Amino acid sequence: MKKSEDWATKTELFKRLDQLAQDKGFPPEEMKIYSAARALGIEPNGRFYAVAREWAECRVAERDQPEVDVSPEAQTGFRKALETFSDDAMGHFQRALRMAVNDVNGAALLRIAAAERRASKEQAAADEVIASWVETEEELRAVRQKVETLERELAEGKSREERLAGRLEERGAIMQEQVQAAKARTAIAKAPEPSPDIASEQDGRPAQSLAATDAAQTPARAPEVASDRPQAGPAGKPSGSQPPLPDGRKAEATASDDKASAAHNSLRDDRPSASEPDRPEGGQSELPLASSDPARKGEDR
Repeated sequence: MKKSEDWATKTELFKRLDQLAQDKGFPPEEMKIYSAARALGIEPNGRFYAVAREWAECRVAERDQPEVDVSPEAQTGFRKALETFSDDAMGHFQRALRMAVNDVNGAALLRIAAAERRASKEQAAADEVIASWVETEEELRAVRQKVETLERELAEGKSREERLAGRLEERGAIMQEQVQAAKARTAIAKAPEPSPDIASEQDGRPAQSLAATDAAQTPARAPEVASDRPQAGPAGKPSGSQPPLPDGRKAEATASDDKASAAHNSLRDDRPSASEPDRPEGGQSELPLASSDPARKGEDR
């Protein structure tokens, strides 16, 4: 026996029940559901009972419905009215559909326009950021070049400072030697001159022979270079009016004068030329060496 689930649909059961009622020749309300299930070879379960009751109710309602005679003119008018109603309904539906489509399309266009405006603003902001970034890169490049230039100038300034410091130390040493030589000359000039008798007694020879011997032993010295500043004498007088010195001290003073004159001349000639790399640049001036030495200041006065 087949189960009710084996049949395809409820419509198929309705057709088989109609065929069974027609074959048996009894009305639907008198059909026994259990007997119908046996006749159709279906297990009489709850689902089959529900479908069979629904079939019986539908067939009874169809049988009891009264028949109405309608004239052809009424049918034609009804058909025309139905067609007109259908056309009007379809027109209303189409218009409503068009309005809905237009509304949706308008809303979509508004959203698209708003999105385009936002995209334009964002693009403008992005362009501004890119332009600012490019400008910042250019400024950074310029600052880096300026830093490199300043570092190079700083290195050159340090090198020039070291060279000038070395030259200053060298010239300070020369000035110190000159000051010492000047002090020695001043001390020699201020020393009292011994008498001829004392000099002859010290050497065990007469004064005339001692002077002749010293003159013979003293080598001829080169002529002195005139100094550009006067030298102080023993009592504040010019050097041209110095008192005569003994022969031995005169030779020592002459050697000191030669050394001082040579150092002074080398100092005067030791100025940087235009081709020297440590020449002051850009309005800079070299510090005078004489003003940095207190002894030199006193001597100049």
